[in-house]
Amino acid sequence: MSHPPNVREPIPGYILQERIGVGGYGEVWSAQAPGDLAKAVKLVYGHFDDARATRELKALKRIKEVRHPFLLSLERIEIIDGQLIIVTELADRSLKERFEEVQAAGACIARDELLGYLRDAADALDYMSENFSLQHLDVKPENLLLVGNRIKVADFGLVKELQDVTASMMGGLTPVYASPEVFDGRPSQRSDQYSLAIVYQEMLTGVLPFPGKTAAQLASQHVHARPRLTSLPAEDQPIVSRALSKDPAQRFASCRELIDRLATSQQPSRRPDDAADGRRQTPADSISDTTSVRSRTVETDHQWRQSSDRPRSATPSPSVKTMVIGETTDTAPDEERATSVTLDASAGPLLPPAAPVEAPVDLPPLDLAPSDATLRPTLFVAVGGAAAQTLRQLRRQLHDRLGSNAALPAMRMLAIDTDPRSLYQVTQGDCETALSDDETMALPLRSARDYTSLPSGKLQSLSRRWLYNIPRSLQTEGRRPLGRLAFVDHAEKLLARLRDVISEISSPEAMAATAQATGAAFASNVPRVFVVASISGGTGGGMVIDLAYALRTILTELGFDDDGVCGLLMHGTDHSATAADLAVANTFATLSELFHYAGPHGYPGDEACGLPPFAGEAGVFRHAYLAHLGDNLSEQDFDRGTEALASYLYLNAFTPAGQAFDECRKQTPLAGDRGSLRTLGLARVGSLRTTLPTLATEFLCREVVDRWRGT
Repeated sequence: MSHPPNVREPIPGYILQERIGVGGYGEVWSAQAPGDLAKAVKLVYGHFDDARATRELKALKRIKEVRHPFLLSLERIEIIDGQLIIVTELADRSLKERFEEVQAAGACIARDELLGYLRDAADALDYMSENFSLQHLDVKPENLLLVGNRIKVADFGLVKELQDVTASMMGGLTPVYASPEVFDGRPSQRSDQYSLAIVYQEMLTGVLPFPGKTAAQLASQHVHARPRLTSLPAEDQPIVSRALSKDPAQRFASCRELIDRLATSQQPSRRPDDAADGRRQTPADSISDTTSVRSRTVETDHQWRQSSDRPRSATPSPSVKTMVIGETTDTAPDEERATSVTLDASAGPLLPPAAPVEAPVDLPPLDLAPSDATLRPTLFVAVGGAAAQTLRQLRRQLHDRLGSNAALPAMRMLAIDTDPRSLYQVTQGDCETALSDDETMALPLRSARDYTSLPSGKLQSLSRRWLYNIPRSLQTEGRRPLGRLAFVDHAEKLLARLRDVISEISSPEAMAATAQATGAAFASNVPRVFVVASISGGTGGGMVIDLAYALRTILTELGFDDDGVCGLLMHGTDHSATAADLAVANTFATLSELFHYAGPHGYPGDEACGLPPFAGEAGVFRHAYLAHLGDNLSEQDFDRGTEALASYLYLNAFTPAGQAFDECRKQTPLAGDRGSLRTLGLARVGSLRTTLPTLATEFLCREVVDRWRGT
């Protein structure tokens, strides 16, 4: 590495060796110092009274009195020939270099290792803030340096006192890591925490929460957009989301608290289904412990009429036909256990009404015959990233209630997506709650050149203009036609995969093994398939209709009735106005297609996918639900929504409540309906009327601890 022009020894005795860093303010060189010591020398660009050098000099004056073991020590500050020169201790390498090292091996920094580094940084940043009212304001991997396997915070060119709100914040700012208030020139006591949270996500996952490429894009995203946190483990997402709050007051009180929360987020806790004597409930206990199931029906129907006018919203109004299922135990006459209650509502036509709804109609209670046989072979298919997260929530619930899913071969999951990264994310984390690699299937887009070379007729059902509008990212980016393009391209291998899985789950061997593991009998060997898809997105909205017909085709080919194909269609929007508009358009288009194919002409089939025609009377799905997760969703809102859907799927497939849901679906649709939708919701009712169960639980827990201690 050549030296700066005419500079080999900027300070007498300090001989520059190699340039080890360069930034907006200057260059950093390793140097041989007097006594043959290794030091770092920073040469600040411009004359010492230029704006950038003046800012750096002011920052150094603020920080030079601050001494902390995790702050890189300043050794000399000199002005030589009008140039500001700073000498510091020489670190081994930066956190960024450590990240690049493990990334080259195809990984990211291990979580425990990363938390150790960031705990050091948090100590130094909090010390600056609490004792000197200083914020670093340039926290990034390049400025977190490793010295003896500990982190030292370096590069203090942007350090500001919180009272100094009039100073310019833009010079030297790194937009990728800057907090929203910094762009307004108003740093807070929690600005560094925001940056540290971004560093944590990037170093752990390799994915930034804000994907902007330019300073303007990043500034807008930091100030207005919701961070993308799905690459993080589920336990970390609400913690990082809080640290990235737009309002500093909503963040943690300190950087240390942020790191402490992350460090404890994945520690195991006592499960609520652990018995009081310390024995974990068996799968059979979890399924059959209900001593009585009481059902009551509060059902009314509102008929929807199709409008010739374009509706204002893509989301149909919820029906009020409701099935309430409550579970109680007979432990004591005056006590009732808080239990899960499922609301399963039926609706009419797919499009919203243009006229007032008809008067409600009372429906009779369902006729449910007691039965110990509650299971059916079940396949859960997720289409798109949001749906894949729902399956991960379901896997977590299964693990908590039934133990390892390996013993349930008649209950399988398959997540498909055009984005391999989203599938990778749901396979990461705790191996007991993450999906396995063989439960995912990537259907990526290809370049336009690849598609134009396909045989004639392969893509005849798609406008060829879409082939020339494939983004460079090779992602759908919310465009439904591209989702369907990916389905058609990979239809052969996808249908083969689905055919194999359905054959496996319905085999006598799989059913016998699952029955033995759960202690519950199978009511039928006819498979049931739940298709979970976010029709707001390009992948889910573009694939779900053809996928439904593909599943019905496979079931028919295998000699099964296709009445068990059930669609769980999600709609929701985030804080991005542009993305929200596209999400609503996708949902409206998908619902319109569902309505169209339920008409007299039905589904025409697609030779390119190997799908035959279907008559329209039965609609696309035998049964379909529309789940409106909400608008302007935060990460926490999204997690709550997918958790509720996962609970609904669990109750359907693994508990006696599934019998009630099946009977509810068999209800005759309203006269004149073309392809009906249902809506659903979950709620908890019931409360303990005495403190006796709580006191008994505490007594038993103390007994267990005393026995462990030998007292």
